[in-house]
Amino acid sequence: VNIGWWQTALQIYAQNNRPDRLYSLLQQLVERDPKNAVAWFNLAAVECSLNKTNDGAVHLERALKLDGNLTQ
Repeated sequence: VNIGWWQTALQIYAQNNRPDRLYSLLQQLVERDPKNAVAWFNLAAVECSLNKTNDGAVHLERALKLDGNLTQ
């Protein structure tokens, strides 16, 4: 997975206050790179901002299982 491209696209959507687009893009990223803890963490945050808190909690737990250092 070319993280540079994903990072740029995510930054653009974040700067333009497009959580709907961030959500879609992060879903695609975790499908392509399911071991990417940071992507799962960011997906959880976006889901919570979109009031998808149940999904956000599940995905936050997944992120922390992949990388317990995310909380530090």
